[in-house]
Amino acid sequence: MLREEKLAALAVFEDKPDLLEQVLMLEMQTGDYLPNQFEIVQTAGYQLAEKFIQLGRLGSFYYLGIRGEAETEFRTQAFYGPENIKSFFVHLPDMEQKLLAFWLNEVERVS
Repeated sequence: MLREEKLAALAVFEDKPDLLEQVLMLEMQTGDYLPNQFEIVQTAGYQLAEKFIQLGRLGSFYYLGIRGEAETEFRTQAFYGPENIKSFFVHLPDMEQKLLAFWLNEVERVS
């Protein structure tokens, strides 16, 4: 079984089909690969209006997943390292300071 097939079989990727592809691409770009055994940390998720948002970490890779109420799969964006996902939140337009502080704290929680 190939490494990619083993990773794809992990439960964390079941409802996040694009996440594995993004992580594999980031591995090639950074030269930092998921080890054979790695920690998976994710928030329980948050309901904001009609969206469900989940933040997580797979080894050195972070992700943000968003799913609509009627959807079964998350749309995801992967990031390498905590500084990149924090930068994403900092550069969102019109982000209120309280909300920014909340998301930066959530990044720290999964770190």
